[in-house]
Amino acid sequence: MSEKAVWSVAQAKARLSEVIARAVRQGPQAITKNGRPAVVVVSFEEWARKTGRKGVSWSASCRWMGRSPMFVAAYWRELATPAADSARWML
Repeated sequence: MSEKAVWSVAQAKARLSEVIARAVRQGPQAITKNGRPAVVVVSFEEWARKTGRKGVSWSASCRWMGRSPMFVAAYWRELATPAADSARWML
């Protein structure tokens, strides 16, 4: 890994665009939680290459993520939010 390839959750949250850009340009970016390795951000192309997926389309990836239990839980949690509370996200 190259310069600044390890980020704390707070750093990654504050500079997410930079973390993503570096993952695309320089390679994997590790994110730590409480000082321990938690996740790695990689480019979509690298993920597809490492997992052996050939010709994976963006829409296929979105369908796959949509079936994820974590995504489904977040979706239903958002639906359960009262309209007045979710109005703060509208522009």
